[in-house]
Amino acid sequence: MNFEFIELEQIETLKTLEVLVSEVDVYVNQSKNYVRGYGIVSEWNEFLKETVKLSDFVPCGSDGLPMKEPKESDFNDVPNYKMALHRYKKAKQAVIFEGWESCIPLSHSIKNDKGYKITIYKKIGWCILDIPVHSEDSMYYSSIELPKKPTYSDLAKATIDNPLKFRK
Repeated sequence: MNFEFIELEQIETLKTLEVLVSEVDVYVNQSKNYVRGYGIVSEWNEFLKETVKLSDFVPCGSDGLPMKEPKESDFNDVPNYKMALHRYKKAKQAVIFEGWESCIPLSHSIKNDKGYKITIYKKIGWCILDIPVHSEDSMYYSSIELPKKPTYSDLAKATIDNPLKFRK
């Protein structure tokens, strides 16, 4: 994600364009900086059109699957370990959302600290977002089927009541 007009720290959570526009409207009215306000909205609109990738939530390898942090004890020699560690650190830097981990190593299913789960079924083209619902007796999941290639706009709409946090 490369924002020309804004720093990632200024936008802490994934928002729909409608929510962002209302916040930018306040900024523009106070600062009278219409060009910057338009730029923020335009950049955000482009970001929301991008397709959701697992690598935006957890470090992933070139196969698109989540990676585990390498341990030196798993390697026969130091150069291979250092190479694997370098790849892992680079993949970790590409993560833009905080608080996510792989449910099962090497799977297309991730969860976050709020209890959300995202499962991407690549072969059959499904993406399921499971949102925890707490009742008096128990907790269950409400499942939302997102489009085959979900965008950040789709994800923002589905998580509007409890938005996903960006990594700081």
